[in-house]
Amino acid sequence: MKKILLVLLAQVSLLLAPASALDAGATGTRDEKTALEEFKKDVARLKTRSEEQEQVRAKAGQSDPDAEQKELHELVGMLKAIKTSGLPADLKSTWQAIVRDVGELGTIMAVMSADLPNGANDPLLAENMADVQKKFEDLMNRLDADGKKVAAAAKKYGIEGLDKVIGSK
Repeated sequence: MKKILLVLLAQVSLLLAPASALDAGATGTRDEKTALEEFKKDVARLKTRSEEQEQVRAKAGQSDPDAEQKELHELVGMLKAIKTSGLPADLKSTWQAIVRDVGELGTIMAVMSADLPNGANDPLLAENMADVQKKFEDLMNRLDADGKKVAAAAKKYGIEGLDKVIGSK
């Protein structure tokens, strides 16, 4: 689960796009073959970016919450930019679930990083943080399940590298 979080934190945006926005800018409809070819290329770009960011983090040797928030914001933007029109229904729906989950993760992480330093001094804030922590745990379980579904769909269509992007096995 920690790998999923690190990979996602390395690349996700803080805003969640509605499912209809996933195909924003798409002109016309794409046939399934073209959609799958383009999706494979998008996944390869995400994988490359993820690997680059892992190397930067490894060189830094320590966690930087501000950098992680920026990377998370970037990833959500990259995920939203991937067009899903023309994809097979199972791959499209599981991908959209991942985008939704990662967007929610960005929102939760923003709340946690903003409130965590002050939680010890404010009982109401500490209680809120407990609720946020529960939401985070629930989301991580859903993200793990959705990650497995999208990885299985990707494998079905010969898409490699998605497991490296979303941290599923």
